[in-house]
Amino acid sequence: MIDSKNGAAASAALYSIAETAKANNLKPYEYFSYLLEQLMHYPRNVNVNENIYHLTF
Repeated sequence: MIDSKNGAAASAALYSIAETAKANNLKPYEYFSYLLEQLMHYPRNVNVNENIYHLTF
């Protein structure tokens, strides 16, 4: 059961990732495992806007 708007948003994001994986002929469990493994390599507490500033016009 989803008891809050934040919980609903988190569930929707996870379901979206799972469905996208299936749509691209990937196994959802393995894809989630891959994503979590990749997340460990990203620095924490980094301002994303500063990192992508060079991509703007």
